[in-house]
Amino acid sequence: MTKKIKLLLALTVLFPAISNAAEIFIDQEYGRSPYIRIEGAIAKGDLEKFKSVTKDFVLTSKFNELPVSINSVGGDIDEAIAIGRVARDLLASARVSGNIFRSFEGQWFYELRGKTLANDGSPFIRVPTGEAIEKEHVRGCYSACVLILYGAVNRLISDNFDQREGGIGQENKIIPTIGIHRPYYDKEYFKKLDPKEAKAAYAALEVKVRTYLTEMGAPQALIDRMFFKASNEVELIPAKEFRTLINDKEPYFDEWLISKCGSTTDGSTILSDKQYRRVQEFNGLRSKEIERRINSGGDYSLEFIQAYIPPGFTQEEKDSLYTPIQEHNIEVQKCKSSAVRNNLIKTVLSSSY
Repeated sequence: MTKKIKLLLALTVLFPAISNAAEIFIDQEYGRSPYIRIEGAIAKGDLEKFKSVTKDFVLTSKFNELPVSINSVGGDIDEAIAIGRVARDLLASARVSGNIFRSFEGQWFYELRGKTLANDGSPFIRVPTGEAIEKEHVRGCYSACVLILYGAVNRLISDNFDQREGGIGQENKIIPTIGIHRPYYDKEYFKKLDPKEAKAAYAALEVKVRTYLTEMGAPQALIDRMFFKASNEVELIPAKEFRTLINDKEPYFDEWLISKCGSTTDGSTILSDKQYRRVQEFNGLRSKEIERRINSGGDYSLEFIQAYIPPGFTQEEKDSLYTPIQEHNIEVQKCKSSAVRNNLIKTVLSSSY
């Protein structure tokens, strides 16, 4: 008998039921750079779709990283783990970002766009005050999707926000984008097992998931927390809290880039002690001037900051101090981008991909 391992989201009141496989495609919105988009439940066959789309993205674009946006209620564990491992091999960056719900009142910039849904890639959705938020407009990464998220080496997570009361910018009602619970077998398979068989089968499943999450750098606290929650429940974790359970950037990846390219600097590692003290003095005087202008209502724009020369300094000295820092940091960033890009090409062209 084929074992069908599923990790499904149980909150059907809030989130849609799992049916079809995920859509995986290259997308671009609001003038952003193209990225890979995963939409929907993870099912058998999605690994090959993901590999095909990512290969096309890498070989047809000039971008130096693989950005992936995920919106999924969960699905097949084996497929999610396999996608997560490919994401790790590709040094992918993952983004899980919610929508922002606002009422008609005061949304002048959105009224001009004439939009009522976020079908154009906008995170803003108009919902009149008092009306229910439609479940298909709530974005998130739940259950097996979290396994894919842990596969990425860079991660950006934000919640859905209901800002219909309290004004624009108020994050007064949060609908988390992250949801976890313990994995489980397909019920039609699992209910036919006797208790001893069920115990052995679940032990194997638990080892599989725990091993993978540990391999991807997940803390033990998160793994234990996932297995504590029953499969017919789900724990929604606000992004602020979840960030304490996941690294924004995997430490090994950061150290690998530093070993290959060095690191950016504020000048302390490339200037003489005397030059660096002058940089610190320059920055201190500029900060005081910005604070003074803020308090007095003066100009403290980016243009001012870039052009400002404090008393006791000249443009020539400023250039002599900051030009080496800027050139060094640009070269470091170029090197890091090249290292990631080379790995992308090497991986998608390998015989095992």
